[in-house]
Amino acid sequence: MKIFNMLTSGEIGGIEVLCNNIGVESDYDNRFCFMTSTGLIYDRMKSNHLDVQDLTEEKKISLKKLFKLRELSKDYDIIVTHHCEIYLQLYYVLLKLCLPKRKYVMTFHSCYEGDDLGLDNPLKSFVHRFLLSAAIRMSDKIVYVSNAGKNSWEKRFKFACGKGTVIYNGIDKNKIEKGKKYHLPAMKNDHINILYVGRLTKVKGVHNLIKALAKLKDQYSFSLNIVGDGVERDYLEKLVRQLQIEDRIVFHGQVSDAASYFEKAHIFVYPSIWEEVFGISIVEAMAYGLIVIAGRVGGIPEIVNEGVNGYLFEKDSSSDLERVLNIVIRQCLNKTNLEMSRAAKKTAEQFSVKTTISQLEELYTNLLRK
Repeated sequence: MKIFNMLTSGEIGGIEVLCNNIGVESDYDNRFCFMTSTGLIYDRMKSNHLDVQDLTEEKKISLKKLFKLRELSKDYDIIVTHHCEIYLQLYYVLLKLCLPKRKYVMTFHSCYEGDDLGLDNPLKSFVHRFLLSAAIRMSDKIVYVSNAGKNSWEKRFKFACGKGTVIYNGIDKNKIEKGKKYHLPAMKNDHINILYVGRLTKVKGVHNLIKALAKLKDQYSFSLNIVGDGVERDYLEKLVRQLQIEDRIVFHGQVSDAASYFEKAHIFVYPSIWEEVFGISIVEAMAYGLIVIAGRVGGIPEIVNEGVNGYLFEKDSSSDLERVLNIVIRQCLNKTNLEMSRAAKKTAEQFSVKTTISQLEELYTNLLRK
């Protein structure tokens, strides 16, 4: 069984990390083709001796690129997309015309959030909707990474109903095994280490986390490590200065492996304000037994069981995030967080990439039998 995976970017992100783990852990053959940019995960895949192909030097839309793509994928059984970008959907649809006997699978790593699809140009939005509709109709199967994702897309594209299945993302088994032996670090002078890992964009809600912590700075001793980068970084650094909490917050930028940051933290906050479909870094934090605080959005409630393995706060509310931070910090100080820490580790075990791969392999095998 040979799977041809189409991606846009090779930078660090949940999709790219997942694909790297699938490539390393799966028994079936994978080829990963990057269409618009490479990056740290692309480099990691190469160092892991995975079959990666770079088509980023060509123009975004060209016949030459299509011919290269057809040549690279012609010997593969199933063609899979992992992003919704307009260029990727165009080539996916064109490949179906070039190679009609292959099986085609769309993977939605996001919730559907509106017909503009994040594009300011109405014409581009129209073309994107048209291509997505065509891609969904021609696909043999659709994989969603949460029930929230499945429900959101099927509500808009009703003709997708019956094609879809939910297969949760999973994390590296080594992280789960390491987490089993790991214990939360001791607090020195009642100092709490708080962590955020992810992109620095407005929809991730990091500004709400900074505002909430600014209101708590006189009550508790804490530090916040922000691991990741993005277009909002300058604004967030300015906000930190305005709120006069520079001594509490450190921006570390993008890193290839955040393990050392997880190991030093007590609390993990994921303050996303958009309909986050899953949240792979939440599961990684849980593997280390961190108490997770996350927005009540998208598929996150499918991971975080309120009051059992973490806490949820109301969408885009810095005041509610402040309230929950108060609760969790007090739990850490009173050492009443250990039962929740154990529950978090057990949750992480349910989201192993081995389980993801097993379910994908079953899906692909059944598809090829038809």
